Amino acid sequence: KGGDYMFLQSLLKHPMRQLDPAQAEVVVIPCLFESYRRCTTTNHAEKPPGSLRQMSIFENRNPDDHPEDFEDIPWMKELDDGSARCLDMIQESKLYKESYGRNHIFVVADWAMNFGKTLESERFKNITVGRIEVIDKIEGAVANRSAGPTQSRCSVVVPYASDIAYVEDFGAPATFNDWMARPHVASFRFEDREYVLYCQSDPCPGAFDSTPLRERSLLLGDRLGNRSAIAMGRVALSQYSQEIHNAKFCLVIRGDTPSSHAFFDAIAANCIPVLVSDRWADVAVPFSHGRNGVAVDGIDITPFTVSFSQDQWMNDMDYVGNELWKIVSNPAVAWRMYAAMQEARPKLLWSMPNSTVADFVLRSTRKCSRSD
Repeated sequence: KGGDYMFLQSLLKHPMRQLDPAQAEVVVIPCLFESYRRCTTTNHAEKPPGSLRQMSIFENRNPDDHPEDFEDIPWMKELDDGSARCLDMIQESKLYKESYGRNHIFVVADWAMNFGKTLESERFKNITVGRIEVIDKIEGAVANRSAGPTQSRCSVVVPYASDIAYVEDFGAPATFNDWMARPHVASFRFEDREYVLYCQSDPCPGAFDSTPLRERSLLLGDRLGNRSAIAMGRVALSQYSQEIHNAKFCLVIRGDTPSSHAFFDAIAANCIPVLVSDRWADVAVPFSHGRNGVAVDGIDITPFTVSFSQDQWMNDMDYVGNELWKIVSNPAVAWRMYAAMQEARPKLLWSMPNSTVADFVLRSTRKCSRSD
């Protein structure tokens, strides 16, 4: 299930739901494109089919490259057939035509919305799209994404539906003392691949290569020794979940683009995020919203997040380690961050009981759709 499904589920008995669509300020498009993607995609590297096809897939092939995972969407077609039919029905409706779609929101917290044929589609010009991150002019200048800032009338950054949150036991007590007793200071997992946007068989001109940022985490792991769980390589969800539940801090390092699913996994596991992404504040703040690639407002993550610049991360790991130890060794500071994270969890996790994610999405949509 994707964030789109969780969004609809949250609204079924929502006190502000209007059964008369003419009375609604926000109209939700119930097409489950994101959930379709979550249930069908197996392209772990999230690369265009061209970049995979150019690899030596018939000799000396690395099984982790997943060359069988050539994806039609978004590289060959904009939507799957079911989502396309659903969206056609919505856009042909009288309600949609009366508003030109300006008060409609389509939640798709999946990376496919920001690439390829989906990005270039004219379908979304008049609506608000709930997405993982906005594409501003800087991000749109690389990887053939110039259409990004104006793909939709409005954009709202919505939380990714964390796999960890799906299996989290929210009924189990989570205390600060439990957090302090976790055996590891830090945890991080990343794949053995290049973290850069590809254009066919080569990195796109001007695309930022995050591979060194991620590999640098191994140095922190060496410094922490057996007090860390930082490693390269995919593992089963159960092991990944155990690793981040055993850590006080979880690294959230930008990937091919400035955002990372790891932020929401960390929150689900009561693991304080350590953010390394200089452009996160520009394009990936949850519930930020805006037009033409400019996102404003959003939730303040600073009370429960440790942030380092990419330059600090690459060139001063002693400083990084010392800052983490300062928090661990000062229970008052650590408790404030832990308490702030507890307060934020219902706002960021779709599957948490009494989640308020849908309320924040609606609020941002309303603000954005009313803007000129």
